[in-house]
Amino acid sequence: DSRYGAGGCRVFTEPTESSWNWPHTLTCLVCSSRFAINLGTDDKNYVIHFGARFDAVGDIRKIVLNTKVNDVWGEEQRESFFPLQEGSDTKVSFTFEQDKITVRLPTGNPFSFPVRFPIMGIPYLAVRNLHVKSVIVN
Repeated sequence: DSRYGAGGCRVFTEPTESSWNWPHTLTCLVCSSRFAINLGTDDKNYVIHFGARFDAVGDIRKIVLNTKVNDVWGEEQRESFFPLQEGSDTKVSFTFEQDKITVRLPTGNPFSFPVRFPIMGIPYLAVRNLHVKSVIVN
């Protein structure tokens, strides 16, 4: 899909009971001034949008979290903790609970993002401006 650039990919799976039971860990090569990981049901509904901005869209070294419902973005949550380095490997882990998603990065404390709409599974994963090296499902 050209919307994701040369470093992007999209992964689709059929929804199952186990698709909600994460954590999933993505190992990625960071190769842009910004990248995004979107998890949800399809390209119009993200339970979480994880956007890392090194120097883009008016943000410097910020992580932006959000949801998208019926193609409408919610209110952004911004995190100042930014341990990522351009051109290096990094791991991002998402752990889903009933009311929140815990995000873990290579160093520092995890942070959480609220589950803003009910969802039975996470059949959709899309990344932009990353070279994905592995996806681990525990």
